[in-house]
Amino acid sequence: MGDIRLERYVLILLTILILGLFLRTYCLTCESVWLDEGYSILWAKQEPSEMIEAVSKDVHPPLYFLILHYWIGLFGDAEFTIRFLSVIFGFLAIFMMYRVGSLIFDRNVGIMSSLILSLSVFHIHYSQELRGYSLMVLLTLVSMYFFIRLFQERKTSTSVLYILSSALLLYTHFFGLFVIAAQNIYLISEFMLSRKKPGPGFVRWLLLQAILFVLFLPWFGFLARQAQVIQSGAFLGWLPAPTILSLITTLFVYSAYFSEFALLWVLASSTFLVLMYLILSANSLMVFKTLGLRPRRLDSDSVLLLVWLLTPIIIPFIISQFFVPVYWTRFTMPASLAFYILVARGIVNISTKGIRLSIISLVIALSLIITWGFYTTTDNEQWREVVGYIETHGEQNDLVLINTWYCHIPFDYYFSRTDMIQRDVFPKWDMGVDKDNIKTLELAVRGYERVWIVLSHDGDSEGLITKTLSDDLSYSLSYQKNYVGIELYLFGKI
Repeated sequence: MGDIRLERYVLILLTILILGLFLRTYCLTCESVWLDEGYSILWAKQEPSEMIEAVSKDVHPPLYFLILHYWIGLFGDAEFTIRFLSVIFGFLAIFMMYRVGSLIFDRNVGIMSSLILSLSVFHIHYSQELRGYSLMVLLTLVSMYFFIRLFQERKTSTSVLYILSSALLLYTHFFGLFVIAAQNIYLISEFMLSRKKPGPGFVRWLLLQAILFVLFLPWFGFLARQAQVIQSGAFLGWLPAPTILSLITTLFVYSAYFSEFALLWVLASSTFLVLMYLILSANSLMVFKTLGLRPRRLDSDSVLLLVWLLTPIIIPFIISQFFVPVYWTRFTMPASLAFYILVARGIVNISTKGIRLSIISLVIALSLIITWGFYTTTDNEQWREVVGYIETHGEQNDLVLINTWYCHIPFDYYFSRTDMIQRDVFPKWDMGVDKDNIKTLELAVRGYERVWIVLSHDGDSEGLITKTLSDDLSYSLSYQKNYVGIELYLFGKI
């Protein structure tokens, strides 16, 4: 990338930060709040003690929801406002990416790493979502930053900040455990291979890990219960066991995310191949001497990045093979950060300026095109649109039946009319409709002239509700439309 004066570094970094903020804020409310985001709002509106109890029955630690609780208290729960909290975390992560890349290598790699993260549609997506993923990314970078600093200095403040950021990471997402595992694996390799970097010292490191363990100890009881819940399949039971293809797909998603359009698939594949080539050619033991790349051995810094990249992917993969599936690409987001730094190093190591600038331009162009495809594609369940139609066309004393108990959460977030609609869940607490509970549908609709049916998450995959209303209960279908993730029906009494 060549030498750049400090003033230019600052200007370039500010430009990248502004770009990243714009891409994360643009179209922030284009999509409806969906089921998982609805849960975030539901939990965040509870009192902290109630929230912690509710979250502990799911699979998440409570930190993000606690922050969201006080955020909503200050700024309200409008779509833009509540999602902007994730934008802030994603924006700060871009700056921390610069700091980490600069700390491991130099400012050139730091700048390039932050640029790649700012343009990553994978991270843009989760910086616009009302979940804790962008906070997990930010805290991963902060933890790694102070972890690396431990190798360079023995200040008490560095140790304290490492412990604090790592503890907060663990209280954000259980995959934070694999980030801490990566740090331990790397440090053990340093001790075993007797590299030049002194590190924090074995005894000191054990003390830091002991303190971290004690800080996380209050959640261990909940974590054990969550592990049992996961193993029972009550949560994450929908996750399939990953395959080798899953690992390749994960790297593809890091590179370009997914798209429904053929042209964007081609562009995404091109971006993926370009980035993988840069990693392999500039960071492996066998250096390809093409494109003017400078040969370099796999040094300690590259080992750190490879351990950081592989640990949050491989360990969950192994757990999923032999115990219970926990592998999901979005859970492995911390690994994508190491991936981007490796790519940035590959770009910076291209010695021919013209080729280097061409590669940077290509990555920027492809990323922006794919990001535009992300903005113009609807992925979330369209609860806003469904509720809007019902509120506009509903009449007094209409009944709205939602086929699964949990889908009332995003429905109720948008539903505001109190003068006309009575909402109920059918078939109550069952996960879906079957031949036994469909028999109680007659009792649920008794006395209603008009019935709206809202179907989502395959709760009535055989169409028993609509079939029973039409064939057995003397209702006629007057409206039907398929929204993204939702089917909406209106039946009137004959």
